[in-house]
Amino acid sequence: MPIAKAPNSLSESKAYGQKIRILYQTYLDANNELKNYFDPARYQEIQIYNQPNPLLPGYNPNEEHAIVTGSFRHSSAAPRPFAAFALRNDLNITSQDSNYTSDPFVLVQYFDTVLQKHGMIPFKVVTEDATCGYAFDYLMTAGDPVVAPYPLNEVIGATPPPEIFGKNGNPNQICYWKDHKGQSWTLSGGGQLIEIADAILTETDTNMVKYKVTLASETFQFNHTYLIKVTDPRGYVGTMPFIVGNANSLWRNAHVYVNGNSIVNDHAYFTVTLNPGSQDLSASSFKLYHLETLDMVKVYYWYPLQPSFWLNKNTPGNSTGQVGLSIPWLPDGQITSSDGFPKDMLNRPKSLEITYDVVWPEEVPILKAGETLTFPGGEYREDHPDYPGLPGVLSWAAGQIVYDSLAPTLESENLYYRYLARLFPALIERQVDLAMDQFPEDLKPASKRVDVIMNRWYFKELHAGLQKRIYYDPITEKLGIVGFINDKTLGDDTLTASPPSIYVLQPNILTDREVNTIKVIEGANAQFKAAVDELFHLTSKCC
Repeated sequence: MPIAKAPNSLSESKAYGQKIRILYQTYLDANNELKNYFDPARYQEIQIYNQPNPLLPGYNPNEEHAIVTGSFRHSSAAPRPFAAFALRNDLNITSQDSNYTSDPFVLVQYFDTVLQKHGMIPFKVVTEDATCGYAFDYLMTAGDPVVAPYPLNEVIGATPPPEIFGKNGNPNQICYWKDHKGQSWTLSGGGQLIEIADAILTETDTNMVKYKVTLASETFQFNHTYLIKVTDPRGYVGTMPFIVGNANSLWRNAHVYVNGNSIVNDHAYFTVTLNPGSQDLSASSFKLYHLETLDMVKVYYWYPLQPSFWLNKNTPGNSTGQVGLSIPWLPDGQITSSDGFPKDMLNRPKSLEITYDVVWPEEVPILKAGETLTFPGGEYREDHPDYPGLPGVLSWAAGQIVYDSLAPTLESENLYYRYLARLFPALIERQVDLAMDQFPEDLKPASKRVDVIMNRWYFKELHAGLQKRIYYDPITEKLGIVGFINDKTLGDDTLTASPPSIYVLQPNILTDREVNTIKVIEGANAQFKAAVDELFHLTSKCC
């Protein structure tokens, strides 16, 4: 997200053996104390200054596509303060001639309830600032929806433009996925959480604090990549990726900084510097992730032009012109065939690439090996009531396995041989052709070796596990199989009712042993046996 920088309060702090300047935005609150946010008790009527008429005094259109919305840094505060955000700094016309619009600054106006007067403050807009840890790379958790950087997501709204495009950052692992409604999700992770045992404040200065953070059981590995995320009672403080054995000096002034060069291989502690930071944080404020794969997802965003956004002289930000037009966020070249976009997007301006590092969730529901999931909960949940439970797939209208770590790209040639789980409709009827004139005479009703129920023939000589599942329909001339759970099948009004303590699933799948049992029925002919084999192959393909 482009960063809005205001005139800063300056202070000096000793860190890393030399003096550095800590730049931060501060404003007097209702008690005349400096805070790094607009105190809602003092500042009201906060809005972006926008005067799009060049013929009137005070001309300053909103080329920065700036908005005022809730602070992300202080998202946990109540009441939540407002903050100014800008989406662009590339539209300003700064040539000193009649085409001039304004330099890339955002003007925020407000009413100060203490001084009882209106005021205005300028913010310079820049895109990324590595020295402060601001970059277009974000942390996500597998299984979460892919959301545009804040507050671009608010500008996009509930109906994302169709031009938005995402792709996998790692060609050997599916991570980015879009459902049938167009919502994007992350499916897999390239890192995992490392448990932290303790965080102790070790050093404080005017605008800097340091914490010694100790891992619970693991140790750091040389040249491996990690990411630290810090929060405080007011919300999100910041994140920083770091490599053990390397110091990223560009990030030394960032809100969150870790000197990877100071971490010893196989040791279980490290130092986190906050510029500035709270002095009363605990271990729960720190989250550490071991990143095995970076940039798992890459997304290119478009957004609808808002009424107050300046685009050109024909769309000056006064609610006229091409309002609602879908435009790329921070265009970066043109779309080529190698970018992977749909063909109708070729040669159009391309949005800036946004990357996401994706980690696995801290806790996920557990499906035991060999377990068949039907009703909600699962066996592991039965043993651990406080653990997340599994969904009741029996009541699903449709389902799909979208990721399997044994087949991370879901290539079709591997799916029948390498998989952890299978999702299949276990109760529906499956049928193969078997003409009446090829059906064995010794297995027809006249032989009294079948039961006729609802015009279907069920074979008496089969054992109970097969007898109700296998049938022949003389009207359609089909040999079929149907699945049951607790003696119920599709169409039963009580199918999804709470199950008994012990329940039985009899799926519409034939095993090798069951096939042999059916084929040795006395009187079975070659055509009947061939139909049984065909039914076996049909059912085996479903799982």
